[in-house]
Amino acid sequence: MAESEPRRPRSPAFPATVGIFAPSGNVDPARLEEGVARLEAAGHRVVVPGQARGQWRYFAGTDEERVAGLHLLLDDPAIDVMLAARGGYGITRILPAIDWARVGSSGKVFCGFSDFTAFNCAAFARGGLATLHGPMLAIDFGDGEPDEFMRRHFEATLWGPEDSITVDCDHGLPGRAIQGLLWGG
Repeated sequence: MAESEPRRPRSPAFPATVGIFAPSGNVDPARLEEGVARLEAAGHRVVVPGQARGQWRYFAGTDEERVAGLHLLLDDPAIDVMLAARGGYGITRILPAIDWARVGSSGKVFCGFSDFTAFNCAAFARGGLATLHGPMLAIDFGDGEPDEFMRRHFEATLWGPEDSITVDCDHGLPGRAIQGLLWGG
Protein backbone atom coordinates (compact mmCIF):
# COMPACT_ATOMS: atom_id res chain seq x y z
CA MET A 1 0.00 0.00 0.00
CA ALA A 2 1.04 3.55 -0.61
CA GLU A 3 2.71 5.74 1.94
CA SER A 4 1.14 9.09 2.80
CA GLU A 5 3.53 10.89 0.43
CA PRO A 6 3.91 9.44 -3.06
CA ARG A 7 7.33 8.74 -4.53
CA ARG A 8 8.08 11.15 -7.30
CA PRO A 9 9.35 9.66 -10.54
CA ARG A 10 12.98 10.32 -11.38
CA SER A 11 13.67 13.37 -13.53
CA PRO A 12 13.83 12.21 -17.13
CA ALA A 13 16.79 12.98 -19.33
CA PHE A 14 16.42 15.40 -22.21
CA PRO A 15 16.11 14.17 -24.80
CA ALA A 16 14.21 11.28 -23.22
CA THR A 17 13.63 7.69 -24.15
CA VAL A 18 9.84 7.43 -24.34
CA GLY A 19 8.04 4.09 -24.15
CA ILE A 20 4.62 3.99 -25.79
CA PHE A 21 2.12 1.54 -24.38
CA ALA A 22 -1.50 0.93 -25.24
CA PRO A 23 -3.42 -0.27 -22.18
CA SER A 24 -6.86 0.52 -23.58
CA GLY A 25 -8.40 0.89 -27.03
CA ASN A 26 -6.70 0.02 -30.29
CA VAL A 27 -4.61 2.82 -31.73
CA ASP A 28 -5.09 4.43 -35.14
CA PRO A 29 -1.84 3.54 -36.98
CA ALA A 30 -1.55 6.93 -38.72
CA ARG A 31 -1.94 8.82 -35.44
CA LEU A 32 0.55 6.53 -33.72
CA GLU A 33 3.15 7.13 -36.45
CA GLU A 34 2.49 10.90 -36.49
CA GLY A 35 2.93 11.06 -32.71
CA VAL A 36 6.15 9.04 -32.84
CA ALA A 37 7.50 11.26 -35.65
CA ARG A 38 6.66 14.40 -33.68
CA LEU A 39 8.47 13.16 -30.55
CA GLU A 40 11.46 12.00 -32.60
CA ALA A 41 11.62 15.39 -34.36
CA ALA A 42 11.88 16.94 -30.87
CA GLY A 43 14.96 14.76 -30.30
CA HIS A 44 13.46 11.95 -28.21
CA ARG A 45 14.05 8.23 -28.77
CA VAL A 46 10.69 6.44 -28.96
CA VAL A 47 10.16 2.74 -28.21
CA VAL A 48 6.90 1.21 -29.45
CA PRO A 49 6.47 -2.50 -28.71
CA GLY A 50 4.46 -4.54 -31.18
CA GLN A 51 1.62 -4.80 -28.66
CA ALA A 52 0.88 -1.08 -29.04
CA ARG A 53 -0.05 -1.78 -32.65
CA GLY A 54 -2.23 -4.77 -31.77
CA GLN A 55 -5.94 -5.21 -31.95
CA TRP A 56 -8.35 -7.60 -30.31
CA ARG A 57 -11.97 -6.52 -30.64
CA TYR A 58 -11.76 -2.78 -29.92
CA PHE A 59 -8.74 -3.11 -27.58
CA ALA A 60 -5.03 -2.80 -28.38
CA GLY A 61 -4.60 -6.55 -27.93
CA THR A 62 -5.94 -9.06 -25.47
CA ASP A 63 -5.83 -8.22 -21.78
CA GLU A 64 -2.75 -10.43 -21.40
CA GLU A 65 -1.00 -8.78 -24.37
CA ARG A 66 -1.66 -5.28 -23.03
CA VAL A 67 -0.24 -6.17 -19.61
CA ALA A 68 2.78 -7.84 -21.26
CA GLY A 69 3.40 -4.69 -23.36
CA LEU A 70 3.40 -2.54 -20.23
CA HIS A 71 5.66 -4.93 -18.30
CA LEU A 72 8.09 -5.14 -21.25
CA LEU A 73 8.59 -1.37 -21.16
CA LEU A 74 8.80 -1.38 -17.35
CA ASP A 75 11.74 -3.77 -17.57
CA ASP A 76 13.70 -1.56 -20.02
CA PRO A 77 16.03 0.57 -17.86
CA ALA A 78 16.66 3.00 -20.75
CA ILE A 79 13.05 4.22 -20.78
CA ASP A 80 12.50 7.47 -18.87
CA VAL A 81 8.90 8.31 -19.77
CA MET A 82 5.94 5.94 -20.28
CA LEU A 83 3.33 7.62 -22.45
CA ALA A 84 -0.07 6.01 -22.99
CA ALA A 85 -0.99 5.80 -26.67
CA ARG A 86 -4.67 6.58 -26.06
CA GLY A 87 -7.50 6.10 -23.61
CA GLY A 88 -11.06 5.10 -24.24
CA TYR A 89 -11.98 1.95 -22.40
CA GLY A 90 -10.08 -1.12 -21.34
CA ILE A 91 -7.51 -0.33 -18.67
CA THR A 92 -9.83 -1.31 -15.83
CA ARG A 93 -9.88 -4.84 -17.26
CA ILE A 94 -6.12 -5.21 -16.72
CA LEU A 95 -5.54 -3.36 -13.41
CA PRO A 96 -5.51 -6.58 -11.30
CA ALA A 97 -2.79 -8.11 -13.51
CA ILE A 98 -0.37 -5.16 -13.39
CA ASP A 99 2.67 -5.61 -11.13
CA TRP A 100 2.26 -2.45 -9.05
CA ALA A 101 5.46 -3.04 -7.09
CA ARG A 102 7.36 -2.93 -10.42
CA VAL A 103 5.48 0.21 -11.44
CA GLY A 104 6.30 1.91 -8.14
CA SER A 105 9.95 0.92 -8.05
CA SER A 106 10.54 1.78 -11.72
CA GLY A 107 10.77 5.50 -11.00
CA LYS A 108 9.55 6.15 -14.54
CA VAL A 109 7.26 9.03 -15.47
CA PHE A 110 3.81 7.71 -16.46
CA CYS A 111 1.47 9.99 -18.35
CA GLY A 112 -2.05 9.76 -19.75
CA PHE A 113 -5.69 10.68 -19.14
CA SER A 114 -9.20 9.43 -19.88
CA ASP A 115 -9.52 5.88 -18.56
CA PHE A 116 -5.79 6.09 -17.77
CA THR A 117 -6.91 7.98 -14.65
CA ALA A 118 -7.57 4.53 -13.14
CA PHE A 119 -3.87 3.71 -13.69
CA ASN A 120 -2.82 7.04 -12.15
CA CYS A 121 -4.82 6.33 -8.98
CA ALA A 122 -3.73 2.68 -8.75
CA ALA A 123 -0.05 3.57 -9.29
CA PHE A 124 -0.21 5.71 -6.14
CA ALA A 125 -2.54 3.51 -4.09
CA ARG A 126 -0.80 0.21 -4.94
CA GLY A 127 2.71 1.29 -5.99
CA GLY A 128 3.22 4.54 -4.10
CA LEU A 129 4.25 6.35 -7.29
CA ALA A 130 3.03 9.78 -8.38
CA THR A 131 2.03 9.94 -12.05
CA LEU A 132 0.91 12.63 -14.46
CA HIS A 133 -2.57 13.31 -15.77
CA GLY A 134 -1.43 14.60 -19.13
CA PRO A 135 -1.03 14.09 -22.87
CA MET A 136 -1.19 10.82 -24.77
CA LEU A 137 0.68 9.97 -27.95
CA ALA A 138 -2.06 9.40 -30.54
CA ILE A 139 -4.42 12.00 -29.11
CA ASP A 140 -2.18 14.96 -28.29
CA PHE A 141 0.93 14.40 -30.45
CA GLY A 142 -0.58 12.36 -33.28
CA ASP A 143 -3.65 14.35 -34.25
CA GLY A 144 -2.34 17.48 -35.91
CA GLU A 145 -0.25 20.19 -34.34
CA PRO A 146 -0.18 19.80 -30.53
CA ASP A 147 -1.98 22.36 -28.41
CA GLU A 148 0.58 24.99 -27.36
CA PHE A 149 -0.69 25.14 -23.76
CA MET A 150 -0.43 21.35 -23.40
CA ARG A 151 3.00 21.14 -25.00
CA ARG A 152 4.47 24.01 -22.96
CA HIS A 153 3.23 22.67 -19.62
CA PHE A 154 4.14 19.05 -20.45
CA GLU A 155 7.71 20.08 -21.29
CA ALA A 156 7.99 22.39 -18.26
CA THR A 157 6.70 19.65 -15.94
CA LEU A 158 9.18 17.08 -17.23
CA TRP A 159 12.25 19.18 -18.04
CA GLY A 160 11.79 22.66 -16.62
CA PRO A 161 12.85 23.87 -13.22
CA GLU A 162 9.18 24.27 -12.27
CA ASP A 163 5.72 24.75 -13.69
CA SER A 164 2.66 26.50 -12.38
CA ILE A 165 -0.74 27.59 -13.56
CA THR A 166 -2.71 30.43 -12.04
CA VAL A 167 -6.48 30.23 -12.30
CA ASP A 168 -8.52 33.36 -11.70
CA CYS A 169 -11.96 32.82 -10.27
CA ASP A 170 -14.47 34.99 -8.48
CA HIS A 171 -15.70 32.87 -5.59
CA GLY A 172 -15.85 35.57 -2.92
CA LEU A 173 -13.31 33.91 -0.61
CA PRO A 174 -9.93 35.38 0.27
CA GLY A 175 -7.02 34.00 -1.75
CA ARG A 176 -4.75 31.42 -0.15
CA ALA A 177 -2.31 28.66 -1.01
CA ILE A 178 -3.64 25.13 -0.78
CA GLN A 179 -1.41 22.08 -0.48
CA GLY A 180 -2.24 18.41 -0.58
CA LEU A 181 -2.33 15.27 -2.67
CA LEU A 182 -4.34 15.57 -5.86
CA TRP A 183 -6.16 12.38 -6.86
CA GLY A 184 -8.03 11.73 -10.04
CA GLY A 185 -7.91 13.80 -13.13
